[in-house]
Amino acid sequence: MPRVYEEAQGSAESQMYNKMWHQTQEALNSLLDKESQNITEPRRSQVFIFQTLATFYIKYVQIFRNLENAYDQIVHPQKRILIRKVLDGVMGRILELKNEMVNLELTEFHYFDDILQDLKLAPEQLDIPIPKYFLKEKLEIIKGREKILAQILADSGLDMSELKYPGKSIPLEEAIKLIQIAERARQGRLRAIFMKQIFLREYRAKQARLLGEKGADVGAAALHIQKVWRGFCQSKKTEKERQEEMVFLGMNPPPLFDEVSATIIQAEKVTCLRNEVQIKHEEDYKEAMVTIKGDLKVVEGPDMKENLQDQIRHWFIECSSTEDTTHSTSRGCQETQSSCLCASAIITLLYRDHVLVHLLLLLAAPWLALGPGPRAPCSEPCPGHLRETVTAPAAMGTE
Repeated sequence: MPRVYEEAQGSAESQMYNKMWHQTQEALNSLLDKESQNITEPRRSQVFIFQTLATFYIKYVQIFRNLENAYDQIVHPQKRILIRKVLDGVMGRILELKNEMVNLELTEFHYFDDILQDLKLAPEQLDIPIPKYFLKEKLEIIKGREKILAQILADSGLDMSELKYPGKSIPLEEAIKLIQIAERARQGRLRAIFMKQIFLREYRAKQARLLGEKGADVGAAALHIQKVWRGFCQSKKTEKERQEEMVFLGMNPPPLFDEVSATIIQAEKVTCLRNEVQIKHEEDYKEAMVTIKGDLKVVEGPDMKENLQDQIRHWFIECSSTEDTTHSTSRGCQETQSSCLCASAIITLLYRDHVLVHLLLLLAAPWLALGPGPRAPCSEPCPGHLRETVTAPAAMGTE
């Protein structure tokens, strides 16, 4: 039952973070539109420029905080890849705006009080948190550094875990003297308390004799009790108000500061569960990418090979037919140059995929071995230079 509850809660949180992502993306698109409109507008005073930059900066910080939360909690790997790209871009834009504000005011400290009041934001919402994925992605590196540091400290004899602080030893006579002083002070405190009790007992007896002679006044006794009780209640109330004021000013922690509620514990459990699901989905996604590429190579490979054979064969036939008629006219030279440009374009598009490069080399080898006849040199790459054009990508692929 708890597992089902956690899964249901995780599904609700997934919907919440997806909604947060969509709202943040809409806000980002709106902000980019405003920035593009602001670029076309004429520049005004320095104060107006700073107000505009500060407004954009604050809004980008809010977008960054929302995107960082969404990226940390969304478990879909493709969504996380897309959010990561947007998040890196937003962080770069924040740095650019900060640099522009520093160059404008020649100071690294800025005041956004009026802008925060207009946007109805608290100063804490301007804090830029360290993205959690900084630590998650470099966790192994950090642990390795800690191990290296611990090893260095152990080799140099400065291991802090095994370091013991020796106590200061004092002579026996001085220790006995300190014990005697403490014991005499304790006996003096007890004697003072005992004498105070005797004094109060004698004072009460004296007052009782005086009241016995004058007679008991019930009204005065009741008034005295009321005064004492009201003073006690007012002191308690004042102490409570003082504690509340100190908590409000941030000088004292709240009453339940050290206690952790069950809701926070449950939220942390769900967060840990989502992190585990993130890791599992990321591994499945990487494995699926490898498997899908292999399946596509097996299923689509023959068709791709046949299509490339037809395209390259047709291209070589066109190039060989144009070479016979393009030595005497300028039009033929232009056609040869255009065909050369087509060849270089095809090679440029195909050499990015190593599988297609090797396939192209295998198919083009018989044709390249036939070399064309003598012709006039041209400024652009031509079929005769195809071997040199293809060899560079092939070498890159083999490296």
